Amino acid sequence: MTILQFPSIGDPKESRDPWVKDSIYRLIKSSIDQPNGQLPPNGLDLPDENSVRNAEKIGWVAGARDGVAGVQVGERQKVLGKRAAELLGQISETADCAAASALYRLLKEESVLDFVDEALRCVAEKNLEAAPHLHEVALKLATEAADRGPVKFGIALLGTLRLRAHQDVVCVLGRHDEFTLFAAVALRNMLDDPEAAIWSLAKLVRGWGRIQAVNWLVPTASPEIQRWLRTDGFRNSVMHEYLAYIAATNGRLAAALELPLVEDAELASAGEIIDALIAGNAGPVEGIDQYEDAAKTCRLYLSHVKRHSPVLCHFLTTQLIREYIEGDERPSDQRLKQGWSESAQNSVRDLCANVLENEQWNGLVLSELNSGEDRAFHRASRAAEYLGRDTFECHWERLKSQPQEAARWYHVMHRANPERIDQIIELAERELPLNAIATGPTDALGIGPAFRPHGCLDFVLQDLKAFPGKGWRLIDAGIRSPGKRNRVMALNALERWESGAWPPGVRSVLEVAHSLEPDQKLRERFDGLLRKSK
Repeated sequence: MTILQFPSIGDPKESRDPWVKDSIYRLIKSSIDQPNGQLPPNGLDLPDENSVRNAEKIGWVAGARDGVAGVQVGERQKVLGKRAAELLGQISETADCAAASALYRLLKEESVLDFVDEALRCVAEKNLEAAPHLHEVALKLATEAADRGPVKFGIALLGTLRLRAHQDVVCVLGRHDEFTLFAAVALRNMLDDPEAAIWSLAKLVRGWGRIQAVNWLVPTASPEIQRWLRTDGFRNSVMHEYLAYIAATNGRLAAALELPLVEDAELASAGEIIDALIAGNAGPVEGIDQYEDAAKTCRLYLSHVKRHSPVLCHFLTTQLIREYIEGDERPSDQRLKQGWSESAQNSVRDLCANVLENEQWNGLVLSELNSGEDRAFHRASRAAEYLGRDTFECHWERLKSQPQEAARWYHVMHRANPERIDQIIELAERELPLNAIATGPTDALGIGPAFRPHGCLDFVLQDLKAFPGKGWRLIDAGIRSPGKRNRVMALNALERWESGAWPPGVRSVLEVAHSLEPDQKLRERFDGLLRKSK
């Protein structure tokens, strides 16, 4: 008996069969770039993208919801898991089409990560007959569904049933960050020695998929993988902080730096890991305060930097190390756990001073400030601040050349002062499409490709609070914007200004905005400004 054809999935509004030719699997497989085996660098929207975004209050990037939210285990999740296992039991025994439809609907409507472990645990306890019906439904969920929840469950079921013949299916789906976590776990369950397969998968993803695959790759005894972790594996498009600690510990960073010679590229990677470890202290992951070899690694890194030709990335990392030591106010017994004895601190301080006193840094900064490459320019801009150089004119010229780049408005406004603000406002009023922005309030947050001009306005508005009476046209556009962020920034400025700095006509604008505002909290803020204007 086969379950190749199911009826519709139960909702009378849903007429389509759950199995479709234009499935997520086929979309991903057809989108893989053949030379490098990766998906397009700008991402790949899944067929259910719109319905998922409409159902969620937050617009998650691929893999982020499962990565950030984690597993929610409670009574409801246990009930869902048992229900999924019951439906799988019916499918296993009779290829029950109604049970398969109900399972699909459950997997589509609920967060699979929350109950997949419970479901598969129950399946194992029931000792269900896997062939042929469970095998078939697992493969169909993975390869013929257009909704991400069923695909995730299908991947997990393929792994639990150890269907090694379908390893390629798992690896194809795992190339998309939304499914990498499930693919990595499936490979762990499916293969006797999954390390090589998970490593290959980790190298093909850059976002949350990279973070999740690396977490399932370690610990590792492979010198080759250890070197990859500390030279490239920690890099991801979310935050390097998520993998810096793993790269330092499982990648054996300190041991690598103990070698007498370290290649330039590997030393640069070591600096990036140290940067991310320091930044990680303020984040949701392990930072340098949890890294046992912190003092040793910093000392070894600086010893190599001292002997290498000056490179600005090392100048910046050295500054961060120095700031970290000076700002570390933990009790001495806590610092000693990471090797920060008084002599170790003094040694690293001396090395920092030795590196930073090099007279070539100024010349490198001037050279890279003239670079047309964004990363080099911003590195030089950060270094210039440490050296006391004013980079406003450099950022100003870059902004004028590309006024639709939001980050350039941020850097110019960050360096604004009373002498500069008028010319910045004049440029913003001339270059930003204020009429196209001021189309009326909505519930949209105001981020993403459709809100690029609004993003530029955001960075101007957020600093106008320091310049009372300046930029009313911009604030007016922000108040009328469909993006909440614009409206919040505009309100922040007006709330900071004394009402005497408000230009004529503000009250009438606020009255209209108050009447149209869909967000209760923002409406209350408009009400407060109206009272302030009396």
